[in-house]
Amino acid sequence: MSGMIGRRQRRSAQDDVVEKPAPTPRKWGWEFQDLWPSRDSELHFRASVRIEWEILGDFAGADSRVAASMWTQMIAEKMAGEATVLRREATENAINHELAIRLPHEDGPVRVLRASVTLDVEEGVLEQAERRLAMRRQLELDNLNRQQSSAQVAFMREEILRDPVNARLHWLLRSPTSEIADEGTWLDLVGQASMWSNDSRWVHVARLTEMFLSGLSVENRRDLLGVLKKVFVGYGGEDLAAEIPDEWGHDNE
Repeated sequence: MSGMIGRRQRRSAQDDVVEKPAPTPRKWGWEFQDLWPSRDSELHFRASVRIEWEILGDFAGADSRVAASMWTQMIAEKMAGEATVLRREATENAINHELAIRLPHEDGPVRVLRASVTLDVEEGVLEQAERRLAMRRQLELDNLNRQQSSAQVAFMREEILRDPVNARLHWLLRSPTSEIADEGTWLDLVGQASMWSNDSRWVHVARLTEMFLSGLSVENRRDLLGVLKKVFVGYGGEDLAAEIPDEWGHDNE
């Protein structure tokens, strides 16, 4: 008899355990405001954050609020910091999309059910961001203009002004209304082009002379130029001797 009573008591205790209802999760909600930095130096978003969560175990409401808000803010503030205030709406959409695909999110006894962010930008902040953007664009345009001008000058020096033929041909190309009237002018131009060609012997000799003189000291250059003047005079080239400079490469020193 005592054995039957013991079995009944055990069954009764088991029934009590099975039938005991599970605790219902407690739901919480909170909304807070914050100021989040953007990628624009010293310019901020005004953020309004709304979160809803539930406590799965024995956890204080205030502590659960901290856990839920920190998780939401960690994601949202980081994304805001990588965006410009000029793209407020796109940034807001991106943040809410990122939060949505991560929900629900459990962190111990806290389960975040919903989280959303609304961003706003003060009018003065927006105006300052627009001014900065306009200044950056102007600087980029100025840099581009400088680069183009430098390239044009280099092209003029290295190509167009390299010899009289290049300069003349360039002028003809840039002046469509100009015409070369006769065959003689064309032949003269062809002759000049041949004369100034890199394959011309005198151009080759002039290049070698320049390389040789450039490697001498200032005093040796002056002495050699003096010798050349005497040679020119000795062969009847007094006028040419007068045009030989006293210094070589003076402008480049």
